[in-house]
Amino acid sequence: MSSQHYQKLKMLGLVSGSLLLSQGIFGADFAFNRTAVFAETPDPKPAQCEGVDCPRSELDPNTPHIISPRLSVILSDRPLLRWYAVEGETRYIVRIKRPNHSPWEQETTETFVVYDGPPLIRGQQYLVEVSTYDGEHEDETSFIWLTEETEQEINAAIAGLSPNLSPLEKVLAIVEIYEKKMLFNDAIDLLEAHLEEFGATAGIYDELVRLYGQIGLKNKVEFYQEQNNNLE
Repeated sequence: MSSQHYQKLKMLGLVSGSLLLSQGIFGADFAFNRTAVFAETPDPKPAQCEGVDCPRSELDPNTPHIISPRLSVILSDRPLLRWYAVEGETRYIVRIKRPNHSPWEQETTETFVVYDGPPLIRGQQYLVEVSTYDGEHEDETSFIWLTEETEQEINAAIAGLSPNLSPLEKVLAIVEIYEKKMLFNDAIDLLEAHLEEFGATAGIYDELVRLYGQIGLKNKVEFYQEQNNNLE
């Protein structure tokens, strides 16, 4: 997120300051495919970015690649969905689906939208689709809303952190909890919010590289690797 975009979302109340995670809710019918879309992409060119935005030189620019939620357990039952813009396109169709139910659908001219459909079910897998208005280009991914039991467990773990931790230490400690539990996108949001407020550190970049690798956004991995190298 760029500084301007982050501040816009913050004013709208769409950037969470308290992020949690889930565990043990993946059954045999749910499997994150981390490699299928990105496995054959060529090596990216060096990143030329401002703030924390990054070009997607190694991704198909005609595809509205979903950024969040992507291959993650999520905290909120009203998630913020974000994707890359497609040049020349001004309208997108967003759908959230689950088996044997009618999909939630939203048309937007933005590259983000907040889900405001029927209440999500904890532990349920949802498919997310974002397409250009003409339907010619689309991306899809999936997420799960965490279980109540696991949310309580994570709240307890966070509450048990030492009060003497610095802001950076606390963020990294929480992110470690999230990463173990597959709450990748919420962890990324927390790290990028800390980066926006406090500035760059190697520890933040290291975690962003790891987490973006988990959800298969290679361009973000390359960008944060380069930013980390520039600190040295």
